[in-house]
Amino acid sequence: MNNQAEYKATCPIDMPLFQQPFWLDIVAENQWDVLLIKENNTIAASMPLIYNSLEQRTKIIKPFLTPFCGPYFNKEITKNDFVKEQNLLMKLEEQINDYKYFEQNWHNSITNWLPFYWKNYSQ
Repeated sequence: MNNQAEYKATCPIDMPLFQQPFWLDIVAENQWDVLLIKENNTIAASMPLIYNSLEQRTKIIKPFLTPFCGPYFNKEITKNDFVKEQNLLMKLEEQINDYKYFEQNWHNSITNWLPFYWKNYSQ
């Protein structure tokens, strides 16, 4: 997985600050990538992943000075549809490889994490 270039080129304008590519470059230079779900050449959902370089990409960690990361949903595509967001979360989770450790703080507007719970993640 290396979606940085595509993410930088197509990042939606309403993307939260802490998920913007320039911010990720500042707090985690060369230690991040992003999961992408695209529909009609538009990002429907994304989730930046920051790696602990000492662990050679086996740990997903919370970035320094970044209160939240986690999933982003394009509101024009999801239209706040709970089922659509849940399906996108399942697709994002499927892209996460076998990591020894996964820790993220999600924005408080993301209230559905059931697909991760079903895969034995804990909150």
